[in-house]
Amino acid sequence: MQGVSKTAGGGAAAGLGWLLTSLGSLAACAADPAPATPVAAAPVPAANLGEFKRWVIAADFTRDGGELVTAGGESLLYRPGDVVVWKAADGSRAGDLAGHGTAVWAVRVSADGKLAATAGYDGIVKLWDLPGRTLKHDLKKHKGWVRSLAFSPDGTRLATAGEDGQVVLWDTANGSEVKAVAAHAGSATCVAFAPGGGTLATGGSDKLVKLWDPASGAEKGKLEGHGDSLWAVAYSPDGSRLATAGADRMIRLWN
Repeated sequence: MQGVSKTAGGGAAAGLGWLLTSLGSLAACAADPAPATPVAAAPVPAANLGEFKRWVIAADFTRDGGELVTAGGESLLYRPGDVVVWKAADGSRAGDLAGHGTAVWAVRVSADGKLAATAGYDGIVKLWDLPGRTLKHDLKKHKGWVRSLAFSPDGTRLATAGEDGQVVLWDTANGSEVKAVAAHAGSATCVAFAPGGGTLATGGSDKLVKLWDPASGAEKGKLEGHGDSLWAVAYSPDGSRLATAGADRMIRLWN
């Protein structure tokens, strides 16, 4: 028993010494901490539009970045829609483009900033004098939801894509219909002009991307590969590539 007690006592002393040494090391570390790894600061918005409480469904900047145009409404469907113009520098409200009777699902600003186009759930497209905040034309052709808009690079044409499967080209000077094509079996969901203006790309719920000649309305090509409805088409700035994305959760790049 004594031997056991002696061994135990020696172990306790050794353990106490280890503990004191460890505490001393910890104290030294606390007194001289290692340099902390810098943590990147969280991005800070240049401006907040927090006082705006309605749905915002779509937005587009003027080319110079001075104004932001947002579209939405009291609901996503049948309640009155709204289009608001904001000063990008400080987030202040610069004006309204009032008149949509239903939610506004698409908005585009022309390259020169003189025109804005908006499209409602009720199928009515409105063309606006953006600097003057006044309505130029109501464009009525589609039956049902208009999902996407695109100005030609020179601003003389507006393409609209609707739930009725049609893609319509409009003359922005007088609001007249230039051409209408039955583009897709099902909804036409997205539309984009190539930078040169010579090709119009559309996507639809039929899982197809189609390429069109805007002047004649003739189909120039068809891109297959998506497994579900298309939701977006976009050209690269030089026009060499087309990006497409859809409900199949795939993004495809085409040369």
